[in-house]
Amino acid sequence: MAYVKMDDVVIPVFDYRNWKKCMLKFLQYKKCKLVVDRSKSAGDSSAEWDEMDIKAVNYIYSAINNKQLKYIDALDTAYEIIKKFDKMYLGESTALQIVCRNNVDAVKLKNYTDVTIFFDEFKKAVNDLKAMKLTEN
Repeated sequence: MAYVKMDDVVIPVFDYRNWKKCMLKFLQYKKCKLVVDRSKSAGDSSAEWDEMDIKAVNYIYSAINNKQLKYIDALDTAYEIIKKFDKMYLGESTALQIVCRNNVDAVKLKNYTDVTIFFDEFKKAVNDLKAMKLTEN
């Protein structure tokens, strides 16, 4: 796993966009996605909201590693956790931009026995770079 140092913190780099997409679909399936979409409002049933939130937090905890857990262990709600991850992994930090650029540079045809896998990896690296708003769409 690659690591990035950001604001005096070393962040493990993982494919957050895909992880988030899968996690949101899973939370939707488990009927607790609402708690990551927004914070609790006055009109929400406290007991129902709290039950959905604890389910979502537990699902998120079970889908991350211990290094990622240390960045969110002080957060109480699923909404706060997703917002923290969004800031860490979707932000336009210089460190993450460098990692994305290095990923594109590291994809070399000679490192792959199958040209299809090469193009898949190259496309993923370029899409990550575009997501960091470093290239024009």
